[in-house]
Amino acid sequence: MPTGGNRTQTIRIQRVTILLVVLMLGTSEVGSMLRAAPPTIPSVGRPSRDFYNGIASPAVLSWVVSPKVVAVGDPIGVELIVRNVLNGPQIIRPDLRKLPDFADAFQIDDVADDPIPPGVVNERIFRYTLRPRSEEVTEVPEFRFAYFDPSLKGKATNPAQAFRVAYADPVPLTIKPPPPPPESAVPTLPQAAWLQTPLAASEIPQSSPIWLGWLLAPLVGFGWWLCDRWRNPSAVRLARRRRSRAAWLAVRAIPRLDSVIAIEREIRRYLVQRLDLPESATTLPEMLPELQRRNWSDAAIRAVEQWLNAVDALRFAPESPLSDRAFRDQSIALIETIEGASE
Repeated sequence: MPTGGNRTQTIRIQRVTILLVVLMLGTSEVGSMLRAAPPTIPSVGRPSRDFYNGIASPAVLSWVVSPKVVAVGDPIGVELIVRNVLNGPQIIRPDLRKLPDFADAFQIDDVADDPIPPGVVNERIFRYTLRPRSEEVTEVPEFRFAYFDPSLKGKATNPAQAFRVAYADPVPLTIKPPPPPPESAVPTLPQAAWLQTPLAASEIPQSSPIWLGWLLAPLVGFGWWLCDRWRNPSAVRLARRRRSRAAWLAVRAIPRLDSVIAIEREIRRYLVQRLDLPESATTLPEMLPELQRRNWSDAAIRAVEQWLNAVDALRFAPESPLSDRAFRDQSIALIETIEGASE
């Protein structure tokens, strides 16, 4: 049985031992190993996107961006800080190249992360270098971080409800146009001596003017012929111009006319000019020989006949089934049929 002195010494040794164990648990790798391991992430209900194996209750995210005013293509140092997590070393590094908001706006370079201090599990920092692709970039986009919250596991009725989402808010940027390219630094080479020696007049090759005359003569003649054809067209070309102009004027005028009589007068004027008929030729028997002489198709002749019958119906029939709009459309169709048959 220990005496009083031995008992006091034993108690002191026990206290020192307990103190050493507490210090080891709080500051050393042994303490981190003896602490309770983070909870296991369930596979049921796990998000299919933006999940980086994080466990938190809850997670807090933020950006650290410097500088915020750069030119196109200049580097921007970016840190993504994830705090209040339970498994910092196990969090998977986000690949910003796979996120369209980042990949479309920046050229992305990964930067090596600092070693994680022993025992630090509640924070993780990821570093990147972003280079804006254009002046249209206005911010470092929002980052979405899905994680497992063990405090909700027992409360959630659906396994997916135990997973939450935290966000790193966007950071505004000012992107300036890229600097102009530097001026060429190619040195000017000295000219050779033979380049600097002036030539005598007799040494300069002379071009013979006769070759210029041979080239210009046919060109001048061809240009004169074209000018004469344009200023003095043949009778056939004049007739073709007159007929085309008559059709063009009639098609433009008919939609603006508001009466059947005016439309009829315009079409008759067109037919007279188109067929080179006298002004008195207004009936089909008077027009038919000219149409046949020009070898027009039966469709064109039938269109003229139908149009004349429509005019008679509008003039003399008590109640014509043809409306003003239908008559206008039929008149334009007549012109298109005649012009198509003559091509």
